[in-house]
Amino acid sequence: MTRGDEMEVFLREGLKHYPDAREAVDAFEQEIGDRLATLFEQMTWTNFNPKRGERGRGKAVSPDAGGRAEQGRWINASQAADADYGAPVYLVLGLWWHCPKMRDCAVMYCSVWHNARLLSVQVADPTPPVKCGPLDRAGTRLFVVLDGEFDIEETGGKLLADLDRALGAGVLPAVPASTQR
Repeated sequence: MTRGDEMEVFLREGLKHYPDAREAVDAFEQEIGDRLATLFEQMTWTNFNPKRGERGRGKAVSPDAGGRAEQGRWINASQAADADYGAPVYLVLGLWWHCPKMRDCAVMYCSVWHNARLLSVQVADPTPPVKCGPLDRAGTRLFVVLDGEFDIEETGGKLLADLDRALGAGVLPAVPASTQR
């Protein structure tokens, strides 16, 4: 069977099963997004002041509409900061498949965005299995390489706790004195 024949079989099967497959993917993305967002709600922060009512749940394929294979696919949730850092600050917790530096596995990651820019996050002695390092060219994140035994709540809790420690070490710019509470 040639590659063209294989594609024709794939498309014929897809025509029959697309609605069910799409519903399964949508349900998966919704459930993962809800669980990630719930982790933000359950977190007791020491170094971060979340903005009430400003959490998000999202999914993306890449910055451009068609998707770029080198960027992989991800589902994430975010939490906005309450403090005025001169520009919006969001903490992001997500699952990322086929990211540039870990193409053969999925990772759960945390990152900090300020002024629409990814900030590098460093934490001394991350809680195992949390690692700190680059997942692409944009900056350092906290992440866990996922295996078949991972628990989304436990792993996400460790990532957020380590992210809170990193925030205490000065990842974010200083809050102007006039806006501190």
